[in-house]
Amino acid sequence: REKRGITLEQISKSTKIGTRFLEALEEDHFERLPGGIFNKGFVRAYARCVGLDEEQTVSDYLAAAGASQPTAPAIDEPPVLELPPQPKIERAASLPWGIFATILLITAFGFAIWGFYFRATTNSREKEPAQTSQPQAAQPQTPPLSPGASATNIPPPQAAVSSQSSTSGQSSTQPLGAGKSVGTSALSTSPENAPAPVERGLVLRIKADEEAWLSITVDGEVTSELTLTQSGEKTVRAHNEIIVKTGNIGALNFELNGKALPHQGESGEVKTLAFTAQGLRSVSKTPPAAAQQPQP
Repeated sequence: REKRGITLEQISKSTKIGTRFLEALEEDHFERLPGGIFNKGFVRAYARCVGLDEEQTVSDYLAAAGASQPTAPAIDEPPVLELPPQPKIERAASLPWGIFATILLITAFGFAIWGFYFRATTNSREKEPAQTSQPQAAQPQTPPLSPGASATNIPPPQAAVSSQSSTSGQSSTQPLGAGKSVGTSALSTSPENAPAPVERGLVLRIKADEEAWLSITVDGEVTSELTLTQSGEKTVRAHNEIIVKTGNIGALNFELNGKALPHQGESGEVKTLAFTAQGLRSVSKTPPAAAQQPQP
């Protein structure tokens, strides 16, 4: 070092080693050095700076230091370099955070679908009672049609009309439709005239080839007195018996419960016929009910 003109300050600046450690190396005071691998590093840096062989210089140092410090090599293993916390970091890094996040997303999506379905089901159940209650509320609106239809068959007014027409001398000028309406009133005047029993009773259909006057008694009660014109028709319904008195029996054709009956007399002949479920019979005199009927 001195031959080459290198000072300790220059070596200290170049190697970053304190001058007191450099002086200890030159004076063989190795006990002043830190010890261990630091001493070898100092020797190598010093040899490199002054131009000496590094390996040879380290060997010379070890030989010189071995005599004075036999226990020095035991300090070569630094226990401070071990890092035990590293395995914990690896465990934390190995946690499957991606799987956890995926499971959470799937769970949240499932709850969202379930909530939507539950709300839709609840709304549909709330609407069903309202829809079913509307037809029930609308049902009471239909019955008013039947009173209007049955009002046309009220017996007292029509019976009065038929009796007035017969007493006022109404004859061949009466239209066919009027005869039918009077016949309809005859069906309505009997309080026992229910739809089901009538279908199981008598149905008498009368057709006129000529003008003929009629008096009809249904189940013992005179229901109508009218005049049928030519081609006129009348249908009478009863439970047990229909009695027809006419002043022109030869002009009338009878059909009982769908079966045509033969002619019952000559034209202009006055005759009284009784129709029952057993058939047809002739009445010799005027029925008591017809005789006792007060004239309006």
